Amino acid sequence: MRHRSAFFVLSVVAAATIGGIAAGCGSSGSGALTSANTAGEPGDDGGGGSADGADSPLGDGGSQTCPLCDQRVSCPDGGDTTLTGTVYDPSGKLPVYSAFVYVPNGSPAPIVSGASCSGPPKGVSQVSIALTDTSGRFQLRNMPVGSKIPVVFEVGKWRREITVDLQPETAACRETTVSKDLSRLPRTQFEGNIPLIALSTGAGDSLECTLRRMGIADSEFSTRGGAGRIHLYKGEDAVTDAGSSLATGAFTSAIDNGAPFPPSTSLWGSVGTLQPYDAVILSCEGAVNAESKPQTALTALYDYESRGGRVFANHQHQYWFSHGPAAVKALGTWVTAPGTVGAGQKETASINTGYVQATAFADWLQSAGGTTTHGQLDITAPRDDLSAVSTNAHAWATIPSYVDANGKSGGSAVQIMSYTVPIGQAAICGGAVFVDFHGSSATRDQIGRGAPFPSACTTGDLSPQEKAIEYMLLREIQWPGAYIANASTR
Repeated sequence: MRHRSAFFVLSVVAAATIGGIAAGCGSSGSGALTSANTAGEPGDDGGGGSADGADSPLGDGGSQTCPLCDQRVSCPDGGDTTLTGTVYDPSGKLPVYSAFVYVPNGSPAPIVSGASCSGPPKGVSQVSIALTDTSGRFQLRNMPVGSKIPVVFEVGKWRREITVDLQPETAACRETTVSKDLSRLPRTQFEGNIPLIALSTGAGDSLECTLRRMGIADSEFSTRGGAGRIHLYKGEDAVTDAGSSLATGAFTSAIDNGAPFPPSTSLWGSVGTLQPYDAVILSCEGAVNAESKPQTALTALYDYESRGGRVFANHQHQYWFSHGPAAVKALGTWVTAPGTVGAGQKETASINTGYVQATAFADWLQSAGGTTTHGQLDITAPRDDLSAVSTNAHAWATIPSYVDANGKSGGSAVQIMSYTVPIGQAAICGGAVFVDFHGSSATRDQIGRGAPFPSACTTGDLSPQEKAIEYMLLREIQWPGAYIANASTR
């Protein structure tokens, strides 16, 4: 069967569903598209998608009155009152693809943390709704005018709510652009909803630093049970013939009073300890460390995915897949003796642009400055742990002919793969992404020294391969249920 990735399901269903949503404001009429291409796919005009109406995958809210609908104005000569802009990541630097932007007819339902196979919360219809294209742009049409018009930016469990003033004398029948700082995703939970994420640190990579460079504030990092939305766990250290590397295991005194992180084994020890999280991120430990990942843990992680959990893992965490339950192990051809990688080794991966979802990734990567050549991703220190995937998984980017640091050719090397759960079934609940490179390889993070967080993290822009990681992370934490149900119409 052809694999349908849950990590792109938002764009899949938006393109297939929004054109058939019911009209907003308590009406039962047809919500016809006002833009020919809502998903920002290849070949569009880049203007972002828009649709009038409600009853979208975000929730229909039932029969409701609509005071904001009465604040719309009739424009002469086919004119319109529009709100435009670009949705950015928390840093305000990178565009976000396939985010919903809408004017709610009431208060959006609260987002509940934790793995779940349920769809998004119901309870509110939309007065106007749009979907960002691969440049992050959107256009809301037929906007109401007045003071404090509510606008919501939402992608998966990320949500930010703002208000804009669209006064009749200055905004009616005109285009108004939202400022960049207002249209970014939240940096703190006081700005909006951030998914609850568990992150296991590693001696081989520093994905906690990648999240920080994405713009998430230091105040959102804490230990389990803390006030932050990113809970840090200490991964295993790496002890090899070349020496020892240490995973970060505590905060600096400025954060959470310098608290030590609980061990990652206490995170993945059972599905019950994984269940509260929307997503789990596993940063490379620099070694496989199989002794810390017994069969009970391998099963627990897959059970978490089966309950709607999302997993992002890189490099040495391939063990969860290569030695996981039989259905997971069969998803790929795992290399038992991978080649030697050099610290400065660089190779170019080809993005699978024959697949519509990966084509959108290629478009976004170019618009985000992650590549100058469409369909390519330059990777520093890539690995070759996975040579091919089955039809129940998807290879997003592959190095066609991998050559290791010693000049040894290892054939093809899949750099980004994903799968959805239940494996091989049309109904989708959870899933995982595996990336066979490090985020830190193209940064100056001080890896392997066990330095407290965030002292080992550098600042600045994300590297091209970190941009690819960000894209997959934002695609990872999505809603199953209502979005997934319509994926087959694509």
